[in-house]
Amino acid sequence: MLSIGYILALYALAAVLALLEIQIEGRYGWAEKLPCHRPAESSFLARLYFKFTNKPLTGYHIVFAFLILFILHLPFFAGICWTKEKELITLSAFFIVLVCEDFLWFLYNPFYGVCKFNKHSIWWHRKWLGPCPIEYPLGVLLSFILALLASLKVLIWWLHLMGIFLGITLLQVGWHIVTRKKMA
Repeated sequence: MLSIGYILALYALAAVLALLEIQIEGRYGWAEKLPCHRPAESSFLARLYFKFTNKPLTGYHIVFAFLILFILHLPFFAGICWTKEKELITLSAFFIVLVCEDFLWFLYNPFYGVCKFNKHSIWWHRKWLGPCPIEYPLGVLLSFILALLASLKVLIWWLHLMGIFLGITLLQVGWHIVTRKKMA
């Protein structure tokens, strides 16, 4: 689980899920126009979710999060021995995949892109910390803490993961900027 191949597979998972979500949502992020279940705002779960994310809870996003968790746990069903350390790695990866998938949704989405990645264009990300939604640094921090709780070896792997994810993402942002200017 601590290989470069696994890191690349995690990034590919985030990219494919972002593309899938674009096909499902189109220009309407946060399931705005989807006919999905929306728990009552007064329900305990909806209030708890809103308190931490400042977003309305949708059945679509509940299922999407569980799908990612299921995919990340597939190695355990395929015979990889479950340990506390491996579970912490999996949960750490979950939060990084969520952050990466969310950003790639904007990068790949023809209705958004880098130029519209800001608090004025994205209603569902209400709180921002500098150039990104507050959920991004919080997701990275939570992922870091989980890696730290696992072991020093996992923390070193996590630093590699972050470097590779940032490197690939920055290359894609650069490519996006260059190709969008040529198309304009």
